[in-house]
Amino acid sequence: MATMTNFGKQYLDAAELRAIPFGAIGKNVLIHHRCNLINVELLSIGSNVIIDADVTILATGKVTIGSHVHIGAQCYLAGVAGIALHDFAGLSQGVRLFSGSDDFSGEFLTNPTIPRRFRGGGAG
Repeated sequence: MATMTNFGKQYLDAAELRAIPFGAIGKNVLIHHRCNLINVELLSIGSNVIIDADVTILATGKVTIGSHVHIGAQCYLAGVAGIALHDFAGLSQGVRLFSGSDDFSGEFLTNPTIPRRFRGGGAG
């Protein structure tokens, strides 16, 4: 039977996590080095959390991840209007979670290259 000798090596270590200016971070947190975390000062993470490879968290609003949470590989969280994942939550791989959207009523322009004053709704 094969043994896994490098398990966890792909995750940031405690010193690397402390160097990131999170809003808050608990203990026993594993974040894969291939994650894309944007606006980390608006991101709070509880204890006993695992964030797998290729996850993107866009915290243009406050994003809170509780304790004992697992976020599977290739998830995308766009927290324009904020996101709260409570304790013991889990996201399966590939989940897309958006807390805001462009206004497609025809009264506003859409897409992130347009100045905010010309966009309606909760667009980031």
